Amino acid sequence: KLNQHLYFEGWLATKLHTTWCLPFSLWIASEFTRTTMAAAKQPKEKHPVDIVHQNAIHVETIKKENRSQRLYTLFSINPYKRLHVLTDKPMAIPTHDNIEEDPAFLKIIHRACLEPTKKYTHPQTESQEIGWTSRPLIVSDRSDRRLNWPRQNSEITKYMDAAWRLKEQTQNLG
Repeated sequence: KLNQHLYFEGWLATKLHTTWCLPFSLWIASEFTRTTMAAAKQPKEKHPVDIVHQNAIHVETIKKENRSQRLYTLFSINPYKRLHVLTDKPMAIPTHDNIEEDPAFLKIIHRACLEPTKKYTHPQTESQEIGWTSRPLIVSDRSDRRLNWPRQNSEITKYMDAAWRLKEQTQNLG
């Protein structure tokens, strides 16, 4: 690294006497990388392949893979991915009648279908915080006339409703 630093200082001293258009730091960085890349492209002499060293590298790689490898023996489908169910052909022999249902798998699938408020105790994302407590402040009573005004039809509203329906039907046909 010391040689690279000295090389950079010498290179900088020679380049300071030339003219440049870019900002100083950007120009120096681009020029230095261009000249060092050109120097790096020169062919270097290759050492002969040492089989013992290659084998040692291979053994280390295998040991590293074995350290981080986990053996999974329990397989199931991803419950968070949408499942497309296809029906059998009409004349085919039904194959699904003899299949035993795994209760643990059914529990996982049913849990995946639940709403986030039933799955988790606290919101998992920022957007879930908005509607997390969505229970109404006042329990609505449909029989209470003070808070509930159902639609009421009189003879005039029934007549106009029928007239508008007839008008829409004649416009759609014509």
